[in-house]
Amino acid sequence: MKKNSLSKHINSHEQVSQSQLKSKNAGRLFLVSTPIGNLGDISARAIETLKTCDFVLAEDTRIGKKLLSAFGISKPVYRADEEATEKIIPQIIDALEKGRDIALISDAGTPCVSDPGQRVSSAIIDAGFEIYPIPGASSVLAGLVASGIDAKQFAFLGFIPNKQKARQDFFNNYKSMPLTLIMFETGPRLLASLGDMFEVMGNRKIAVTRELTKLYEEKQRGLLADIVTHYQEKGAPKGEIVIIIEGAQVSQNNYDDAQIVDLIKESLKTQSVKDLSNEIAKLTGRKSRDIYEMAIKIKNA
Repeated sequence: MKKNSLSKHINSHEQVSQSQLKSKNAGRLFLVSTPIGNLGDISARAIETLKTCDFVLAEDTRIGKKLLSAFGISKPVYRADEEATEKIIPQIIDALEKGRDIALISDAGTPCVSDPGQRVSSAIIDAGFEIYPIPGASSVLAGLVASGIDAKQFAFLGFIPNKQKARQDFFNNYKSMPLTLIMFETGPRLLASLGDMFEVMGNRKIAVTRELTKLYEEKQRGLLADIVTHYQEKGAPKGEIVIIIEGAQVSQNNYDDAQIVDLIKESLKTQSVKDLSNEIAKLTGRKSRDIYEMAIKIKNA
């Protein structure tokens, strides 16, 4: 993207009055989910939003332009990758103040999930604007439902660290959680990650899914030891990889305080203290009042 090209695009439009800025005519930021492989998975609403917005922010402009071209859409596309987002956020806010509608897309799937778009959406919310998600494809959910592993409760952990010590610490942090765990990995690092995962977490059920919805879609399911052997024999796979592994098998009344603290911290992200206290009490056999008191201390810490 040429320097200041986004700001030039914004300023090239007719200026709106101050009264309009304070009205419902303020611009909107749409988080548009795009296909993770098969173009047929895009929604009608996503196409309509891309057609009607003023411009598009893309993690990679080449991929963004290719997607728009596939659906006959001609629209300005600007960089919103890790390097560019912080620099262009003031320009995005300026565009919204002037009534522009903006579509934010990632390279594939739902934006703001382990990609730079999250920085943009947070800044826009902090600036007082609303964001509008356009739901659609997600490799996280696609991998989960294709894994055959319990999907009632799960946690997405993002990308596995690339250094061995950090990777083992990462697995240690989550090995006691009784939730299905989902994470991303690259082909060249897959075998090393699976080996450390086996060493730290033990021989659990696992599914390694790659190239979901694409021509060479593949799913390897089984016990972790068997999957490690498979990739030792076959070599590193290519493409986008989503790993799904079953949670820790912890019997009721066998939870120690540290495990309960972990459960409370994770549950506080999505639940009220009252709701999580009842659920964790049922799961662990502890009194809900005790869980409630622990949750209050953790929340107020």
